[in-house]
Amino acid sequence: TGGKLHIAHGNELGIFTSGGFNFQAKFESTDSEAAIIIEDSGSTNDGNRIGVISDSMTFTTANEEHMRIDSSGRVLVNHTTARQVSGGNALIHIESNNSEGRINIVQNRNEAASAGFLSLGKSRGTSVGASTIVQNGDVLGTISFAGADGNGMDSQAASIVGICDGTAGANDMPGALLFMTSDDGSNNPTEF
Repeated sequence: TGGKLHIAHGNELGIFTSGGFNFQAKFESTDSEAAIIIEDSGSTNDGNRIGVISDSMTFTTANEEHMRIDSSGRVLVNHTTARQVSGGNALIHIESNNSEGRINIVQNRNEAASAGFLSLGKSRGTSVGASTIVQNGDVLGTISFAGADGNGMDSQAASIVGICDGTAGANDMPGALLFMTSDDGSNNPTEF
């Protein structure tokens, strides 16, 4: 049999059983946050918790929020609100006020041919997992360099763009790299 654990505001505890093998724990609060607090043995205030605030799931360590999954499914690291960079939103957003605002990709392997790997890809399909063939001139991936312009982070100074440069086919993907920069007075990079 399955069961449900329901802890409501006011420390009310209820255990409900139901058919099947689904087990659920429900934490309900009338305050601004419902949370699971995780502490070390013998400690009473580690400040580690998983919580829900305004339909966002938060992850806190040492009494400081470090990650949030917002109601749109975006993962925000070291930031509580998504913002546009280079003209668009991202599913993963990392922000920092020190040198940790970065992503490291490292492989430790005893061979010459492998190292850290960043892969950008595109399909013309309209659903997750689609493999519809791309066409000549399609952008396959972009690395964009943006700067704050006093209003936001949408201004692009430069970009490196990978494109399909010919007719693609099975095991055949002709490509080209475009190196683009913005002229003074512009935030729209063009090929140089």
